[in-house]
Amino acid sequence: MLVKNKTKQFFLGLIAVTPTIIIVNWLFPVKSALANCQVSSTAKEVIDLTNKIRTEHGLNRLKTNCKLSQAAQAHTLDMISMGEISHTGSDGSSLATRAEKAEYSYLNLGENVAQGQTSPTEVLNSWINSDGHRENILNPSFTEIGVGYEDNYWTQVFGRPR
Repeated sequence: MLVKNKTKQFFLGLIAVTPTIIIVNWLFPVKSALANCQVSSTAKEVIDLTNKIRTEHGLNRLKTNCKLSQAAQAHTLDMISMGEISHTGSDGSSLATRAEKAEYSYLNLGENVAQGQTSPTEVLNSWINSDGHRENILNPSFTEIGVGYEDNYWTQVFGRPR
């Protein structure tokens, strides 16, 4: 009988608490690192090729970060709207500003941009054959990556979180 009463009390308590949890989650949604994270197959291929190059050089693979991916995609679309590639956004934003806007807390950041390449392999070849871009790809301090792609405009954002 005691077990039955404790079970009944447990379920009554659960019934009373569940609506509160639902209301709190509805009023104050928890931001997930994976919420609304969509990485295109093209962006994923760029990430895979980047990691292949890094492992060939004895470096750790980079983890895809949704906040960096969102920042990279937003910058890619911004470059399209400007009709040119730039590390400065149309609003004057820097990489650091864009990372902060995406709520990415970082110790270190880097960015590669490109335009005109028609495939992930072509853009990676362009970057790896350019000293500054190669330094970003092979920087051992970076642990995360986000990639944006649209209409042959490309953005890679590298980071190391706090």
